[in-house]
Amino acid sequence: PSVGPFDGRRLPLLAQLVHPLAPHKFVQAVYRQRVYATHSSARRFEPLVERLHRLSLARLLQDTPSEAIHVWVSGRLGGRPGEQSGGGRAESFKTEDAEAALACHRAGGSLYFRAPEEVSDLLVTALSQQLGMSYGALHPDGAARSEVETFASRAGHTTDWHFDFMENFTLQLSGSKRWRLKRGDVAHPVRGCTPMWRRKDAAMLGAAEQQAKCHAQHSDGAAAFEPEPAAEELEEGCEDVLLTPGSFLYLPAGTWHRVECEEDSLSVNVSLIGLCWADVLGDALKQRLRCHPAGRAPLCLHSLAQGRSQLA
Repeated sequence: PSVGPFDGRRLPLLAQLVHPLAPHKFVQAVYRQRVYATHSSARRFEPLVERLHRLSLARLLQDTPSEAIHVWVSGRLGGRPGEQSGGGRAESFKTEDAEAALACHRAGGSLYFRAPEEVSDLLVTALSQQLGMSYGALHPDGAARSEVETFASRAGHTTDWHFDFMENFTLQLSGSKRWRLKRGDVAHPVRGCTPMWRRKDAAMLGAAEQQAKCHAQHSDGAAAFEPEPAAEELEEGCEDVLLTPGSFLYLPAGTWHRVECEEDSLSVNVSLIGLCWADVLGDALKQRLRCHPAGRAPLCLHSLAQGRSQLA
């Protein structure tokens, strides 16, 4: 079925995306468990393309709610459009200037920015409701936790092995991308793991170290969590999926993936982020404790023994 048409009341997006699998089967056997992909004609996304300014990059950049546009360029002067620097790594920066971002894209750079708010609201709301995320899809102020990202990638651009903490729903609108995928050892991660940024600067190195500490506590594997596994280890037994116009890919949170752009392409990704049970129960417990004077009392202790006696 086409993706995007609806009667103005309800967009059956999940059914449109996972066809021929029924939505309830997707939730039972796929969601948060394994990778799932479908392939069809580019006409499948035509209603959505209409809402995305017919994929006009200039208009999409003008309509993005992003405060800054991420740009990746070759780390080597004179490189071909989309060509990576040594080791498969590109240099990145941010710009608030849509015209400057567009010029970088024309010169061979790849771009990342949020999709128009109308499209984001439509897709995020539909998937959140149909996947049973309930009030967990929203922040306390009612704003959505999730978003829709746009990737305008040039041929040759590669995003090296990493995993995300979001549930990712990718729609390939033009061009082609090859995804290499491997199941990770951290179920429902609360942070991503981005080893390709570890060598950038002190701030990114610090973030990568925090990621590693967090995942080491939550890893389901028998061995210790490895924050920067060898590429050969990840590629051994990995799945290989080629997305072309009309393709859809679901990627559970915590799935290692490497993405190679085989030709100039444009895709959108719905990143779903929900409230986890630890936060729900932790906040509820905090509210109950604050109902008691002892729970509201500030800490005042001079030894561990004294602290234990106050908790007794």
